[in-house]
Amino acid sequence: MFLKRHAYEVNVAMKNPMTALFAVWVSFVLLAVPPIQLVIETAWNQVRTLFYYDGKSLTHPALISVRSDEVVFIALMRFLQGARIEYVDQRGVVSFVYADRAVRIDASARAITIDGKKTRWKTMRGALGAEYVPLEMLKHIGFIIKYEPKNNIVVMATFAIPVLMYHHFARSPQPYEYGATVAPDVFAAHLDALLRAGYTPMSMEELRGVYAGVRVPPKKPIVVTIDDGYESNYTYAYPELCRRRIPATIFVVTSFRGQSPGVIPHFSWAQAKEMVESGCISLGNHTHALHSRTKYRSALQLRKNGETTKAMRARVRNDVETANALIYAHTGVRAIAFSYPYGITNPSIQETIFGTTDLYFTTKPGINYAATSTMKLRRINVPGNITGAQLLQKIEDAYYRIR
Repeated sequence: MFLKRHAYEVNVAMKNPMTALFAVWVSFVLLAVPPIQLVIETAWNQVRTLFYYDGKSLTHPALISVRSDEVVFIALMRFLQGARIEYVDQRGVVSFVYADRAVRIDASARAITIDGKKTRWKTMRGALGAEYVPLEMLKHIGFIIKYEPKNNIVVMATFAIPVLMYHHFARSPQPYEYGATVAPDVFAAHLDALLRAGYTPMSMEELRGVYAGVRVPPKKPIVVTIDDGYESNYTYAYPELCRRRIPATIFVVTSFRGQSPGVIPHFSWAQAKEMVESGCISLGNHTHALHSRTKYRSALQLRKNGETTKAMRARVRNDVETANALIYAHTGVRAIAFSYPYGITNPSIQETIFGTTDLYFTTKPGINYAATSTMKLRRINVPGNITGAQLLQKIEDAYYRIR
């Protein structure tokens, strides 16, 4: 079968929903496998695969039984995100380049060759004659594979990128402030812990390149973001980031530049320009003057008295575009990312502001995979009361928040 770009197939049986349901019924009746829970989600195509776990093995409608350390899928039916497909034939030979590695998969020879080094695998046959390749083999190519027996979850993805979210920085913050305030020394400890753990910081421009399919993410990528644009970002975070050459994006409310709309002052446009020119910081869009909400609704979806939905959407879009224009006018660099105020978003908001930037961030916790919508990118909020080691564990735990 020819490998087709973006033609994702979970497995042969899943092509036809009725076939899949019948296969599930057969697997339960004949194999007496109880439907404990869904344990696998293929993170690149947003299609949940029906695997069940009985404590010893995984069972699938089209794959009778597989040991938990040999979770498998049909390698030759996958489009590899970021891969340049060079050759495919009907005998099951696929050649491609992924993460700067020359890869050749030969199904008939049951071998995978990476940069000239050949390794053979043991294949297994499932229902309908489908041939499966041990998932472990694909770790050599650069796939992200994480198995959590405790939660019965397997995450499979061609890339996985955590994005951290900070807000305000202050010396000796009070416990009630920990949710959004981090002490400078704690922030420095977080950055050092990330570097010691082998994380490679990515800029927003690099993240955009990954989702555009023109860049392969580095090993253990991490992205740092800061919301709102408080003066403390300039005073405390900016020096620590530059000292370690860690890029970060600060999402700014442009009407607040140099102002103190609440009790916390925001940095000025002159300070913003200095940070951007340093190469360490980029600015993102956090609206011009719509960083507000009611109890449950964002200002991006609130109509004024007598305002039509069409007029409201035009006003909101104009606000976001005004913020873009001000960022460019004051720094000379276009904003390529947007952060939803308070993380609130829905299809209507997304439709209203679509195309104003390239990447759009929520506050929903989790990791960003190849299939994560660029309109709903996830972030991990970093509170002020955790150590560097606890931050690393928080990132690791986020891999299993796949819903």
